[in-house]
Amino acid sequence: MRDYEYIGTAFYCKECKTFHIDAKKEDYYKYLHSKEWKELRLRRIEYDKYTCQKCGERIIKPYGKGLQVHHKSYKNLKTENEILDLITLCTKCHKINHNKRWN
Repeated sequence: MRDYEYIGTAFYCKECKTFHIDAKKEDYYKYLHSKEWKELRLRRIEYDKYTCQKCGERIIKPYGKGLQVHHKSYKNLKTENEILDLITLCTKCHKINHNKRWN
């Protein structure tokens, strides 16, 4: 059984409980669970001092739990610049950001 399910052109990841765009590419899902992505994600969260860059909420938990790192663009996927291509958001702001794009 897969850890995710497709819903239209997106998929819901049961592990991180998040919807992801461009689900047609399973390698994207695999990348989000790779060691490389997890290290890059944590570096970005540390760079942003465990603070959502949208609402300013500060969440200090092990491995940045409660915070998500959003791709500003998918253009540089797998070769992201952690400063230019990514942003730290709390779960609420991340959902709001994606809902604005999908609606």
